[in-house]
Amino acid sequence: MQSSKASDTQVALHDLRYISSLASEREDRAIFLLSSLMEILSHLSAPNLESVEQVQTALASAWSYQLDMESQIPQLMVLTHILDVACSLLYGLPAQTELKQKALEDAFKGSPWSTSNDISDVIAIPVNPLKGQPQLVSQDSRAILGTAENGKDMLMISLLNNNDTFALM
Repeated sequence: MQSSKASDTQVALHDLRYISSLASEREDRAIFLLSSLMEILSHLSAPNLESVEQVQTALASAWSYQLDMESQIPQLMVLTHILDVACSLLYGLPAQTELKQKALEDAFKGSPWSTSNDISDVIAIPVNPLKGQPQLVSQDSRAILGTAENGKDMLMISLLNNNDTFALM
């Protein structure tokens, strides 16, 4: 998404919205949340006239899915807060920025992830399988898909680890 071509960004946004749509249909809240956060990142990296509204829409979607206990992945919750603060700074909302910064700190400190000694930057995002579909993980997909202890498929992504996130705050 760091491409200089506007058309590449539009294709990426289209793909992210398609992923969101599929995830919503499958009630795959964690994937929908991740897709919303990636959409925000793409808007922030290639701003245009509609970016403010689109970022706010994607941010609202991300927050709505955070209400679901099953999709409360600590790293994604903190990333949502970080992006919320970044948007406030970028769009010149100083009154909101301070409140959002405090909410970010509280979310990070209240998260079990903040006290973890795990320095890994890999996050496991649960993937809801289609009914009747065999497990997604295969020998060929092990680099991006994993299996949880309960046998559920997981999308493995790299983001900030807890030390890097603390340094950002």
